[in-house]
Amino acid sequence: MRNVDYRGVLRGVYLRAIESLGALRSEHAIELLKDALYRGDWWAPSRTRTLRRTAAVALRHIGNREALQVLEEAAAGGSRGVRAAARAKKDPVTGLAAGTRRP
Repeated sequence: MRNVDYRGVLRGVYLRAIESLGALRSEHAIELLKDALYRGDWWAPSRTRTLRRTAAVALRHIGNREALQVLEEAAAGGSRGVRAAARAKKDPVTGLAAGTRRP
């Protein structure tokens, strides 16, 4: 994941790999998804938004304490795009991401 270009012809492969990491729910996947969440290019806002949203959804799908902590930190201290991706689809009552359970 860290050595693959997420632009061009490999973009779809990269996004599917991110989704697969979320389905695996492994501890190692959290660091890779965190890297993907913070990745992006300022000159390609649409591509960057898609990349970050996909990573945030994968982290929510994992749903454990560490994954949710990554999202909380991103929502509090990331760039504007990172914060937006991390905050999307949170439950207004519990503050947790939609579809997740309490840690």
